[in-house]
Amino acid sequence: ASFGTLSAQTIANYDWLGNGAGSAVFAALLRADLAKGSAFNTTNKGNGSVSPSVVGKTEVSLEFNDVAGGAGQHTYVIVRGPVGQVYVIRAGPSAENPFSPATVMSADSSGSGDVTSGSFGDLTVDEGSYAIAIEYLKPVIGSQLVGYFDSYSHVVDTLSAYGRAVNSANIPYLPLSTNSNAFAFGAVSQLIGYSPNSNFRTFGSDTELPLK
Repeated sequence: ASFGTLSAQTIANYDWLGNGAGSAVFAALLRADLAKGSAFNTTNKGNGSVSPSVVGKTEVSLEFNDVAGGAGQHTYVIVRGPVGQVYVIRAGPSAENPFSPATVMSADSSGSGDVTSGSFGDLTVDEGSYAIAIEYLKPVIGSQLVGYFDSYSHVVDTLSAYGRAVNSANIPYLPLSTNSNAFAFGAVSQLIGYSPNSNFRTFGSDTELPLK
């Protein structure tokens, strides 16, 4: 397979299946991703020039996909490093298969859960290649830039530490409050000191998670 101008680092970032860049499965995934302009395409993000002020910086964004047929959005955090690194951290309910096409909010509307109880289990954080694998399956409907930072490792370490704290707190997952949006917006607040306003319909994004 030919991957054009994609760097070896960028190719490695896509290879969460571990089958190698030459595998038919990986090549098909990468071609499909490039064709749809996925959020994970860190090389071909448009023909515009990059501001010199952000060259060599680490970019942090919130990205969104639809739940409940577009009635609301699920949020996760994506970090793009200066040499093609990609890191994703996200949260969801422990009682749900994250690779299922069903969503918590749609499951609730069909009567299989209660938005005011802990029937979805705990809010559970995933990060790294596993989180990329989960979010890769869902169309990205938009993104919201959080900012640019000097150190990729500091950003990842800060977000990962927050994720571990959330997992240790055993917080019941509630679809309209202590949910993925509360986690994502809380995570980026660890970097910038406040929770940004949401540009999307993100129920729970203004919820402060009760950490121990």
